[in-house]
This record gives sequence, structure tokens and C-alpha cells, in this order.
Amino acid sequence: MIKINNKSHCTGCTACATICPKSCIVLEADNEGFMYPRVMQDMCIDCGLCEKVCPVEKKKVELEKASPCLYAAYHNNEKIRYDSSSGGIFSAVAEKVLEEGGTICGCICDENKLIKHTFIQNVEDLYKLRGSKYVQSSIEGVFSRIKEYLLNNTPVLFCGTPCQVAGLISFVPAKLQERLYTIDFICHGVPSPKVWNKYVTWQETVHNSHITDVSFRSKIKGWTFSHIILEFENSEQYSKSLERDKYLRGFLNDVTLRPSCYECPFKTVNRVSDLTLADFWGIKKVDPSMYRKDGVSLVLVQSKKGESLIKAIDSQITKKEEPLEKVVSINVNLKKSVVKPTDRELFFANIDKYDYKTLYSRFLRISMLTEMKYIIRNTIKQLLFSIGR
Repeated sequence: MIKINNKSHCTGCTACATICPKSCIVLEADNEGFMYPRVMQDMCIDCGLCEKVCPVEKKKVELEKASPCLYAAYHNNEKIRYDSSSGGIFSAVAEKVLEEGGTICGCICDENKLIKHTFIQNVEDLYKLRGSKYVQSSIEGVFSRIKEYLLNNTPVLFCGTPCQVAGLISFVPAKLQERLYTIDFICHGVPSPKVWNKYVTWQETVHNSHITDVSFRSKIKGWTFSHIILEFENSEQYSKSLERDKYLRGFLNDVTLRPSCYECPFKTVNRVSDLTLADFWGIKKVDPSMYRKDGVSLVLVQSKKGESLIKAIDSQITKKEEPLEKVVSINVNLKKSVVKPTDRELFFANIDKYDYKTLYSRFLRISMLTEMKYIIRNTIKQLLFSIGR
């Protein structure tokens, strides 16, 4: 049976619980708000499937394949590009799979502000899956539903973190994977749902109103000057740059991340996914001709299926092959895990004692000098964006 002796070795992918033939593995949140499997030993038959399916264990055998092909790319539809976190390539791929009668599984922020994976079958619902959500999503029950779709010959496109994709690939039998398409992304790390919930509660208390909509990375002030925007029932709006928002400071400072994010085994150039997507940071230096102020995607084609997906959307996008070695040096999160901050354990040790504002003030607050640097830098960015319109 699976045992979690070191939490940094569990990504919470749910593969072990999903494959269990006796349903004796339950996922429970720890005091930090992250989900981990617990085995009900009296029901366990020691079949060992939970250990065999674990993607962390499988990752010990390194993936051997040619280096992926790299593109800078963006959707030709400006609205889709604007509504996406980077260049809108996910939307183009998802539309193509939907046209072929497939289903899309991706991450949404639901009406209760819970971050979770869900399924859509219509292009009209695709907007729900666009954009980054900086919280570890709930995927309980998702792998089983994907398998059911595949058994019924329905193509499925799954988009998730590298560890979620690895868990899904490990769970789905090889004979069913022909109709399974997967997209992962260059992941910084996943913050705790518990921290997000405390932040939501604090914001709703401050504004004396429920949050009706969340945009974690709005381009209202430009792609490279992203803002988190919260809309409230009372028509109030909250808008802050990512660097200055109290929730995203914890994320960017690496304090609120899952333990496995500090030792992530899936930060590699070669992935088990079909496509790896990300913001193409540094595109101005690598290839100024491909820069767009409303976003450019970095696309790593990891498989033959990924290659076929990119070819299928060729008329909808603009793309150009770029040198892989330059991008690896610029996008450090592709291969390197973040370093665990010294104050992380102290933050989570006090998570149940204080509201979010107090937690921020005690364990996340930046210095006045750093705050002023952010303000000056962001003001310059905004002026340059306004001039470039």
C-alpha cells in the first residue's frame, strides 16, 4: 500500500486513490490545506496498484526521447489572445478537439470560488477554462471520468500541471491513450486552496460583498503588467498588480506552495505531455518580430500527437520555430524547482490562528523600499504600455 512518509514526494495527483480496486484510499486535506492519500488498512488487499501508478515513483525512470520542438506562437484572433494568459494557443487546440466531437477537461474558478477541474463539450463554455488559476485545483473523480470518455471512443484533451498530467498518463491504460491529448505548462508551483479560501474570505469581509468573478492575470494593463481583478456583488472592483497583491505575494515568494513543489521531479524539458505551454518571457530578446503586447505563447511539442495538434490549428495561429537553448536559459521554471523559503513553516504553523491580512502582515509583508521599487517599476511599465497602444 502507498505510504506518504515524506510529503515532498506526493503531488496530490489522485492516481493512487482512483486506481484502487477496493476504493480504500481517501484523499484528506492536511493542516496546510493540501490533499494527501490515506489508506483504510482494514479494506486494503495489498494489490500494489497504488504504488505502481504513482507518477513520482515512475519518474525515477527518466524519459528518453528527442528534445522537443519549440515555437513562439499566438492566436490570430485578438480577443481570444487578450482573454488568455499568454498567446491563446490552448484555445485553438481545444476548439479543434471540440470540433472532432471531443471533450475538454481543464481548470475553472466556480461560483463558490473553488478552483477545480471540470469538463466542457461546447466552444461557448471554453472561456471558463482560459486563464491562469494560481491555486492547486481539485481533480478528485476526474481521472475516472476521462477513462470513461476514452472507453466510449470520445477524444479527451486534458490540461493541467505537469504532475497532474503525469498522474493521468500513469493511470490511463496505454491502449486508451491514442484518443487522449494532454497539455501541461511551465509551472512555478501550486499554492494551497486553504490559503486561497482565507484570502477570499478576507476580501469579501473588506468589501462587505461576495466575489462574483476572479481574473488572476488580467491584461487590462498589458501582458507584462498583469493584474488580479476581483468583481463583487455590490459592483465594487479590486485590482492590483501581481507583485503587490497580498495573495499573489505569497505565491511569488514561494511561501504558500505545496511541499512537492520545492523538489518537483517533473521540471524537465522532456515531458510525458503532448504539448507544454507557457508565456514566452524574453521573446523580445529572442525574436522581436514575434512579440505581441497582448501575449505570446511558448510551445514545446513533446510528441507526435502534439505535432498533429499544432498542424491542425495552423490556420488559426502564427508560429515560428525558435532555438530551444535560448529559451531554457530564460525560463528557469522549465527545469528548476523554487527554493523553499525559511519562513514557510512558520506561515503554515499560524494559518489557523489569524485572518489573511494578519498572516500577510506577520509573514509575507515586503519592506517599504521594495514596495516603492514595485510602484516605480509598475508606473514605468504602465506608461510604456499606454504609449504603445
